[in-house]
Amino acid sequence: MKKKVDYFKHFKETFTILENNQFNVISDNYKEKLYAFIKELDKKNDSDFLEIIRNVFNYNISLFNTIDEEILFLRLKLINLNDTTIFSKNKHKIKEEILASNTEKNNINYNILKQYFQIISENNFDSKNEDFTKKIKNLTNENNQLSNKIDKLTREVSNLKEENDELMSSISWKITKPLRKLKKLQR
Repeated sequence: MKKKVDYFKHFKETFTILENNQFNVISDNYKEKLYAFIKELDKKNDSDFLEIIRNVFNYNISLFNTIDEEILFLRLKLINLNDTTIFSKNKHKIKEEILASNTEKNNINYNILKQYFQIISENNFDSKNEDFTKKIKNLTNENNQLSNKIDKLTREVSNLKEENDELMSSISWKITKPLRKLKKLQR
């Protein structure tokens, strides 16, 4: 376990050293190696690596449905804000992955959206991104509305089941049972 912790700390420290010394392209390439490594660990069903990553990279959110969502969130956490070229490239890549995850599952992870909007607000994106932001907000609103409808329908189904159970266990239902049987025989 300690070896794994040290391995991920090494990644984090290397990113910091590279970016502090303006080796941003190398740092970005090394981050891609981290993401590939995480996917390999996931394939091996290594159970404790996600907790280690969350601790090393200082986030304790375990609400992701897939390893791709976990990596996407980590991309957001590690986005380089100092190099505008790399920042733009990563910003575009993250935007595409958020849209792709919405298309595939018809659902956007709110932790990822929250992190993305935080980065947008802190870094004053240009007007092209305002359209994307509006689309994401609209999709989020639509997702919330659908979730509310599902909740309402679930409650309605539950209420109807309760009413049905009450009816089926009522004395009048039991008393009229022979009449219902007789009516079925007549058909």
